Amino acid sequence: YQRRVHGKQWYQRRVHGKQWYQRRVHGKQWYQRRVHGKQWYQRRVHGVRKLQGKALTAGVAKLGPLIDTAQIGYVKKKELGQQLVTLNNRDKKAKKGNKAANKKKAVAEGKALAAAASGPVLVGRIEVGLDTKALKEGVTTAQKAKADVPVVFFSTDDTKGKVLVMASVPKALSGKLKAGDWVKAVLAVVGGKGGGKPNFAQGQGTDLSKIEAAMATATKFATDRL
Repeated sequence: YQRRVHGKQWYQRRVHGKQWYQRRVHGKQWYQRRVHGKQWYQRRVHGVRKLQGKALTAGVAKLGPLIDTAQIGYVKKKELGQQLVTLNNRDKKAKKGNKAANKKKAVAEGKALAAAASGPVLVGRIEVGLDTKALKEGVTTAQKAKADVPVVFFSTDDTKGKVLVMASVPKALSGKLKAGDWVKAVLAVVGGKGGGKPNFAQGQGTDLSKIEAAMATATKFATDRL
């Protein structure tokens, strides 16, 4: 009866409340502005400013579209945009520093793993996340130190739930063991795909719980063919 007499909108306001009705009619951004105001957006920026590393990257990514669609005054919107640029630059600078640190770590650990290796195959872990350039530095360093030994290294990223695998095979052994086939066999264990050239290959998997099994497969696959 109420809907028949007063109409659908009146009924929605009575049943769901004024705020629900405002969001339905005017949209989420309008509602945020009415309820939170420009200070709400500023607090979001301040919150992201406190973050570091991957959390900062994620925070900056979320702030961009939020500020772009904010229905606030031009001056304040421009100010928030400038603050976002500053945060983005800080994030880029931090990433650059992390990449340099990853490269240094990969080279040092590549040397250490090569020095400790004694078998026909070198299988190891260098934790640099999914930084392919850094892990390649580690593989290349180990391969130079062990010129006649195939090398495969693993690196994981717990946040993204992925594992990076990279392999190098000396040219003299590529007739028996191809890096592309090697990587494919290893990645099959961790639910991934990859490939490359006979002397170098890489790829990513998604099952971090099977890293040890994948490393065992890497050793067996290579030794069976050498």
